Amino acid sequence: MISGIGLPRAISKPRGGLLEQRQGLYWLIRVRLAVITFLLLVQSVVWFRDLSPSEAAPTVVHYDPRIFVLTITLWYTLTLLFAILLRVWPDYTTQSYIQVLSDACILTAIVYLTGGVES
Repeated sequence: MISGIGLPRAISKPRGGLLEQRQGLYWLIRVRLAVITFLLLVQSVVWFRDLSPSEAAPTVVHYDPRIFVLTITLWYTLTLLFAILLRVWPDYTTQSYIQVLSDACILTAIVYLTGGVES
């Protein structure tokens, strides 16, 4: 009770145990892998569609596809590094900030490389 007025004292609980934080980061890694694979598959379909002979004019590509593949490869490599890091470095809060920041940077690079808002 707080100073006799009948209000219960707030019990402060930790934000989550280490196990929950680790499981959340594993979930983030799995979702990241699904997003990367989805983006690579969609872009591959677009490339093959543009390469196939058709009567319609091919889509104009304003970027080098090799740079896109290099960016996706970098993202896969970072994901592998994060999975290894999760096993050897127990500071999960810092890892979550690093992972989210790297995801934001890579996604920004992909949007920029694929033509930005005009694409």
